[in-house]
Amino acid sequence: MKQIISKSMAVCFVAATLWVSPGRAAEVAGVKLDDSTTANGTQLVLNGAGIRTKLGAKVYVAGLYVPAKSTDADSIINGTGPRKMKLVMKRGVGADTMWGAFRDGIEENSTKDELKALEPKLERMEKAFNDLHKTSEGDILEFDFAADGATTFSFNGQIKVAIPGKDLSTAFLKIWLGAKPAQSALKKDLLKG
Repeated sequence: MKQIISKSMAVCFVAATLWVSPGRAAEVAGVKLDDSTTANGTQLVLNGAGIRTKLGAKVYVAGLYVPAKSTDADSIINGTGPRKMKLVMKRGVGADTMWGAFRDGIEENSTKDELKALEPKLERMEKAFNDLHKTSEGDILEFDFAADGATTFSFNGQIKVAIPGKDLSTAFLKIWLGAKPAQSALKKDLLKG
């Protein structure tokens, strides 16, 4: 009888632990990402997560949050609902280097006319990055893409800049999901849906 009670208590303890623990959808390279988040009051779910590497070095873990899971890059890029890219740094990187990589991704996936129209917005984003000076392991960069098209960049929970215009949010999402993504394996991981 004691053994039955002990097993029942153990099962209850495990069940209670699982019930109280916050849900985690993914763990990538030691970084735990929540299975959902909110953006401007809208619930978003983790669509996929992966790691960005450069020359074999782990640079950041990325998580893509969307209103409804999808495996279609174009529908996410051109979506009208809020979306979020969350990056958790795995190493220190100069802010100018990070911005340079993002700028390259935007240029790779944009036409000359799109880039010309984006230039004033890209200059504002570049200034926000340059004000950081550098990133360190564990720093969190978030890009919130609002339903109205505005892009808000936050660093460790503090808003650095908010820029209106769907063209910028589209350009940023193409860095990871476009025809020429920063890394094909990361794009695949972000689109697991």
